[in-house]
Amino acid sequence: MANYFLYRLVTQRNSWQETRSTGFLVLTTVGSSGSTSLQLLAISLHPSLGHLILPWVGPAGAAGMAGFLLFAYYFHPPSGLGKWGGIVLAVLLAALVCLELLIAVDRWVLVREGVVEFREAWVDIPFAAAFGLSFLFFIAHLARAIARQRHKPLWIALLFAVGAIVWPRVKLTGDAAAARAFFYVSAMPLLLAVSLLLRSYGVIDWLWAEVLACWLFLFAVAGFVLAYLNYVPEQSSFRIKVIGITMVTVLSILCGISWVFGAVYIDGYKNPHLPQDQTAIQFVPDPDGGYLVAPAEYRFHSDLGDKIADGEVVLPEAFQFFGAIYRSAFVSRDGVVGFEQMPLWRDFDNRFGPQPVIYALTTSLVAPEVGQGTAPGGLFYKENPDHVAFTWNNMTSAYRLHDRYSFQLRLYYDGDIELVFKDVPQRVSPDVYRADVTPMMIGIVPGFEGRRMSEIRFSENLPHQTAQNQGVIDYHRLDFLTYLDRIYGPIALFILIASLIILIILPRFFRINLDLPLKRLISSVQQIMDGKLSTEVGVSHRDEIGFLATSFRKMAVAQQDLIASLEDKVVKRTSEVTEYAVKNARLEERNRLSWDLHDAVSQTLFSANLIASNLPDLLQKDPERGIGALADIQRLNKKALAEMRQMLLYLREDKRAQTPMGLLLQKLVGEIEGKFPVDISLQIDGDAVLPEVVQLNFYRIAQESMTNATKHAGAGRVDVLFDGMAKKAMLTVRDDGKGFDTSIRKSGHMGLQIMRERIADVGGTLDIVSAPGAGCQVTAIWYDPTEDDQTPAQIPL
Repeated sequence: MANYFLYRLVTQRNSWQETRSTGFLVLTTVGSSGSTSLQLLAISLHPSLGHLILPWVGPAGAAGMAGFLLFAYYFHPPSGLGKWGGIVLAVLLAALVCLELLIAVDRWVLVREGVVEFREAWVDIPFAAAFGLSFLFFIAHLARAIARQRHKPLWIALLFAVGAIVWPRVKLTGDAAAARAFFYVSAMPLLLAVSLLLRSYGVIDWLWAEVLACWLFLFAVAGFVLAYLNYVPEQSSFRIKVIGITMVTVLSILCGISWVFGAVYIDGYKNPHLPQDQTAIQFVPDPDGGYLVAPAEYRFHSDLGDKIADGEVVLPEAFQFFGAIYRSAFVSRDGVVGFEQMPLWRDFDNRFGPQPVIYALTTSLVAPEVGQGTAPGGLFYKENPDHVAFTWNNMTSAYRLHDRYSFQLRLYYDGDIELVFKDVPQRVSPDVYRADVTPMMIGIVPGFEGRRMSEIRFSENLPHQTAQNQGVIDYHRLDFLTYLDRIYGPIALFILIASLIILIILPRFFRINLDLPLKRLISSVQQIMDGKLSTEVGVSHRDEIGFLATSFRKMAVAQQDLIASLEDKVVKRTSEVTEYAVKNARLEERNRLSWDLHDAVSQTLFSANLIASNLPDLLQKDPERGIGALADIQRLNKKALAEMRQMLLYLREDKRAQTPMGLLLQKLVGEIEGKFPVDISLQIDGDAVLPEVVQLNFYRIAQESMTNATKHAGAGRVDVLFDGMAKKAMLTVRDDGKGFDTSIRKSGHMGLQIMRERIADVGGTLDIVSAPGAGCQVTAIWYDPTEDDQTPAQIPL
């Protein structure tokens, strides 16, 4: 996880908010993985080295906690829950990390001097408080997200947020769902911090605190990965999500398996090197400053002396130990005697403590309750003429009351030491976390300065001669840790191999079976969406993706067949529509001719017929007026004949189709000016022969527009503008007539509708602008759509 977020931080250049969030995740995962790795080293290395590493677990954990809390604070960009609040929070967290560093440095210096100092209990309070704040931050983010999504006030959204947390089945989306998921995830580190705090104050047992810490940390990591991959928007592929979830699942299962097998394996442990009942060991000093360690005759003095408590005992005579003279001893009921201060359990693992000490049989012991038929139990002291004796008689293990211990330590004034073992349980069950559950070590240790140690088996390697100022120890705890390596070593190796398989082989597997088939399918789908329906959709494997590819290929074939059948139908319908269009054009021309005949020839002939019917009476009454009437009849007949010829000329479309549009408009303007008292201004900016249908429709539109302006609108002036090329044209007819309301359509007046239909037939547009008393402007625009570089916006105006 740490390497993944670090890779994203270095390689991806995102917004400041995304970079900041990724940076906090880097701090979280690097700190957490560092803390976990240091704890692993502290446990897996030799205990003397482990104590040198253990102080640095705190700063690494504090850095991980700080990163997670800042991630929680700025979970929703851009400003989290407030700019200044974030700055204050960052400063406080930096101070906490610095405090942990100072504590770690101080502990490390003491460890190098042989003294083990644990962190004070109060230092765990900021951890619990910090993870409690992450709870509040995610609740606040959830309430804000609900307020935005549902448009509710913040306090009402807070109630919804609490309900959604209490009842997880409430469906949330987007930021709200992500905030709720991380709220649940933050519960794990909070419980972890609380359990460690309660352990520090002695509220819960150390063992249970360690068990809770292990599983809560595992759940926190697994939950974080699942929440991040499923709820946080990012650019990671589906393969990364599958691999991440797979790795979390596999490692979680392996962790559970380790606990199960480890517990069974520990229950089967038997230490073959524990002292046997009714045996003794003697340590005899030599003139060179060493000791000869050898078996001794078993003699357990039944006169135990006085019962004493833990503490300092003043010796009746001086006792020489590793060349130094001591007049008092510090005796512990846990089977340890020190000569400078009271021995502490936390110091024993760290190179066997900071002082000269005798480890008689180092384990946590308590005096049993006195009952009938039981020997007196406890720690006893007796002074003899040549020695003093310390007896741990009939004492029980502090953790397993059925384990009974009786042994004796005799200190002779000449420097000899005897360890006598009366009752020592041979079948004891050690504990992974608590070294004092079973006998930890037996031996003698000199002062810390210049100390050298010889680790041997008293059950196998005696007699043994030590060098000057060299201690000798039978380290039973190390035997147990080595025993654990036999099961946890292969499991650890298997975890590493499984992780490599997941990170190296699994991506290759997904690439072959998931990525490549999906990419091919997506590429084929994209080509089909672009219109290439004949694209072949390949099938890589006969799985779900292969089924999708096969189904999509069938769908593409069916769509191609459908399009082909639609094209045939379109051709058929187009033919029918063309036929209908021809018929409609004929009807339109017929209607046009009927209107023209009615408006022009028919009225002229009607006038001539009216004069002719009155002509006989007029000739009899007034011959001169009759002759004038004959002249009018002749003039009207000539006019009707001219109008008829003009209409016949309109029917000869072939000539107009070959004549430039500008010339046709000039002739049309002349004809209309000859028939009506109107002033027409014609401007030709560009002349061309348009396509036949386009040119005829433009001509009809110009004729209709000018005729309407002169006959119906009473215009005194008409402005005509034409600008055309082979692939585009524009015609504008503007008059100063009486105008009309374009939103009102009058029945029987079909000229405007006919013009719209004409321009629509050739793919053009018609714009009519008019208002009562404001004249009228008709604009027709056409361009060839087959020209890629021609758009309506490019037509010159």
